[in-house]
Amino acid sequence: MPYLSECLGRNAWPVQPPIDEYRQSLNTLLVDLHPNQPASMQAVNNLFRCELAAGSLAALDVMLRSLGAGWCFVVFAALHLVTLPLFWVMERRGLGWRQRPSLG
Repeated sequence: MPYLSECLGRNAWPVQPPIDEYRQSLNTLLVDLHPNQPASMQAVNNLFRCELAAGSLAALDVMLRSLGAGWCFVVFAALHLVTLPLFWVMERRGLGWRQRPSLG
């Protein structure tokens, strides 16, 4: 992972750069699908992202108290394995989605 040395030097999680890249790709896709409303798409995406983060932290607190840290990592690893195919789908079909004419 190319970012690992950078992240270890900055006390950050090594998964943060790929998450940022995914988020930027999603922002670009939303704006390309709705070119007449780019600010609205960014606002909706930010609102959804913040609500999802708040819910995830609440769930993490419950998980840490009931399962412990080790099993939390197992649950998150399983979650990542289940959602990993979505990245493959975005890589394969994303360009076609961006080139398709907008409905709005």
